[in-house]
Amino acid sequence: MNNVVDVKAQRGSVELTNVIADAIAVSTTQGRVQLTAVTQLNPETGVTITTERGNMQLDQLVASGNIQLESKQGNIVLKIPMCGQYPAYMGTFQIAHAAFQKTGYKEIFTPSNRVVTDVEWNDKTSALKLTTTERSMKSVLVHTNDVEKNIITGTIGCHLPTTGSICAYSNELLVTTETGQVTIEIDHCKDVCGTTTSPPQGCPR
Repeated sequence: MNNVVDVKAQRGSVELTNVIADAIAVSTTQGRVQLTAVTQLNPETGVTITTERGNMQLDQLVASGNIQLESKQGNIVLKIPMCGQYPAYMGTFQIAHAAFQKTGYKEIFTPSNRVVTDVEWNDKTSALKLTTTERSMKSVLVHTNDVEKNIITGTIGCHLPTTGSICAYSNELLVTTETGQVTIEIDHCKDVCGTTTSPPQGCPR
């Protein structure tokens, strides 16, 4: 590892755009944190963003390692683009969200047609079972047996057919906020790898 971005601030906004690094860390006491088109390369490190008070927005984030986002008082918005047919971040996730997001994953993950529960995913017999096409679109799988209140776990991408060894189950997305709102969007219209020949259905052409 030879390329590390480490930003520490007390007050004021922090913005990083078009940054490529092995590891990225941003820590603030008070102020907005915005990352746009940031790529983290080293699978043994990751992206760590912490703030006491302030909103956090990460757009077009590509990460090979762990992602840790923590804000005591502030909203967290994470947009994960695609790399071909797979999310540009793949791994497990654990989200500790505020109590006011009462419906859990239904309020956190978007768009809803990219999300599936493990019960729905494992249903192979009922009339409601997913088709092959529907299964290929479910980028996020949510566990339904979580026992801790206001904590959601699951996987992003790793459950998809044919991911095989390309998916690092050791990667982990950790999101924690005490009073903020969490939004995680799978941006299926943005292909950062440029492998799709035409925009998916419903995306601007």
